[in-house]
Order: sequence, then C-alpha cells, then structure tokens
Amino acid sequence: LKNFQESKTPGILDPSVVDKTVRVPDEPAYRTTIRLAREESLLAGPSTGAIVWAALQENFPAGAVAVCISPDNAFKYVSFLSPEVAGDGAPQVELSP
Repeated sequence: LKNFQESKTPGILDPSVVDKTVRVPDEPAYRTTIRLAREESLLAGPSTGAIVWAALQENFPAGAVAVCISPDNAFKYVSFLSPEVAGDGAPQVELSP
C-alpha cells in the first residue's frame, strides 16, 4: 500500500498475541476496498481492504469467527474511489459492475 513500507509499528502492539502476519499485494487490497464499498456499503480504505482480503484467503473451519479491525475509512481515499479523479499514483483498477 502507498507509504506502507514507511509505516511504524504502534508502540501498543503486543507481538506475542499476533497469530500470523500476512503480506498483501496492492492490487487485491484495492480491489477488496472497492468490493466492500459496492457489495457491503462499507466505506473503508485500502488498509481495511488488505485485512479483509487476507481473512478471505484463510481456510477457516465451519463456524469459526474472524475479527478484522478496520484502521481507516474512505474519506481520505476519495480520489482513489472516484474513477473520474483517480490518477494520483494509486493502482488503477477496473470498476466494471
């Protein structure tokens, strides 16, 4: 994700409670962000798209519960979500129905 490499690990993170770390490529993160907006009416940012995409890749047993915490919202990403003004360096994705 844009500027993701420069991000810092929050001081409040306790790595001992992290079960798994997943690296998510930009494209599925952005595509999932659009999917969340279109199909679930969730206006989230690409960090949330990455989290949801990673959770969807897991093979959870029937009845399992996964908790995904959304760290952002779409209001900072209006130019990304609006194809008319996209072009600020964010990956371009096809927004067909």
